[in-house]
Amino acid sequence: MPVMQNGKWGYIDQSGRVVIKPRFDKAGYFSDGWAKIQEGDKIAFINRNGDTVLKPELSDAGSFSEGLATASKPDGKKVGYINKKGKFVIPPRFVEAYAFSDGKAVVALKKRGPYGYIDKQGKFVIKPRFDAAFKFVRGLAPVHTGGFDGHWGYIDDSGKMVIKSQFALALPFSEGLAAVNMAKSFDDDHSWGYINRKGKVVIKPRFNYALSFSGGLAPVKYADVGWEYIDKRGKGVFLRIGNKRIKIAEPFRGKLARVSGEGYVNINPSGGKMIQSPARPDWAYIDKRGRKIWPHPQASAASKTSHVPNGFTVFTARWPSAYFSIVYPDGWSATDLKKRTGFIQGVSFVKNSRASKKLYKSGKKSMSIGKKIDLVTDDNIIINVSVQPHHLSDITPKKFIESMKSTVVNNPADKSIRAYSYQGHPFALRTIKGSDESGRKVSSLQLATKRRGRIVSLSAYMPAGSEKTTKTIINTMIKNMKVGVGNK
Repeated sequence: MPVMQNGKWGYIDQSGRVVIKPRFDKAGYFSDGWAKIQEGDKIAFINRNGDTVLKPELSDAGSFSEGLATASKPDGKKVGYINKKGKFVIPPRFVEAYAFSDGKAVVALKKRGPYGYIDKQGKFVIKPRFDAAFKFVRGLAPVHTGGFDGHWGYIDDSGKMVIKSQFALALPFSEGLAAVNMAKSFDDDHSWGYINRKGKVVIKPRFNYALSFSGGLAPVKYADVGWEYIDKRGKGVFLRIGNKRIKIAEPFRGKLARVSGEGYVNINPSGGKMIQSPARPDWAYIDKRGRKIWPHPQASAASKTSHVPNGFTVFTARWPSAYFSIVYPDGWSATDLKKRTGFIQGVSFVKNSRASKKLYKSGKKSMSIGKKIDLVTDDNIIINVSVQPHHLSDITPKKFIESMKSTVVNNPADKSIRAYSYQGHPFALRTIKGSDESGRKVSSLQLATKRRGRIVSLSAYMPAGSEKTTKTIINTMIKNMKVGVGNK
């Protein structure tokens, strides 16, 4: 299991003993006997002794599964599959590609699909026709059909739907059970349960979220409370680390699971309900009796998903069709806008709490695009982030900004839109100067990019003259931003 000590990553075994000394900048879980690590910007794979066994010249690579790993050549434009010699056995021709399971892998030739399944020769065995898809497990795989208003069901090896499309979200089977979201409405906080391979509900929906079974246990979340591990009867086994309630939980890997007891903090209320946002988690590994195996008193385990810069906090949201994580400056207010704006999914980060309360008071003013409102105080900065839905998947970042007919800045002096690349992602940027509703001079930065096939846009509004500072903040936010689809 990967752990961090003194800023470097190494590995412990299932008893909590350090077996590979921390020396890597990044480290992933072991799969197929190898783990992907990173030193600087170079990708490599190590074995269980910590020896480097493969150091390919790639822009990116996934973990090995069934002898193959997703990989992109240095130009990073398309994805294919390499073997353990580092040779491409399936040439890079996919826009999206995921790990092999049951001899098949989910791929897409276009951003946001449609998705299909290939075999290890790279041939389609199930043609691309799904809005979204997860891996096969023992002959069943969850797929999404029906477009934006569709549902998830399960297909067999031939591509035939054998458990009808009826779920808001469905995860792959594990140990004979699958976690599914049976929500009838968007606000249902008790919609997750488990079905068997015949589609019969065996653990009734009563959870806010649920993950896969592993080793006979599965982590489930209760709304506004925390996580608990349950057995296959749905009975709770443990929910604490010592005297702390589990606030973040992951499925078991072998004998251990990674959890945190300090995963969430309350942030600024913005219209009534207090919102919770993940703080910097204090990670630990526990065994199946709930006993902490790591860290030892002299060590600490940190998240492998992102490094949180000093002076920043992590905001994470799990929406019905996407996962979103981004850092924002300490002391700012963060508000999930999904019920307040024209955005399908969005977050607003506000520097000045007084301005935040004024902005959202009684829900009077909307943050949707095109509303000219009194946004900026003399010391305030507002950054809105939105993750767009599936139906905008064919729009480029530049076209997205061009499609914005108006802006919250009045009397804009519009500079031309320019395209650039940051961390291998294409961005579009437009800088606008103008005034807000009160006549104060303000600037607006509008950025758009694509992550996991979705348009992600950042719109920053600030007093004139604050652009340099704001650009630095935005670049830090982008660098530490993660967007996923469902549970991917």
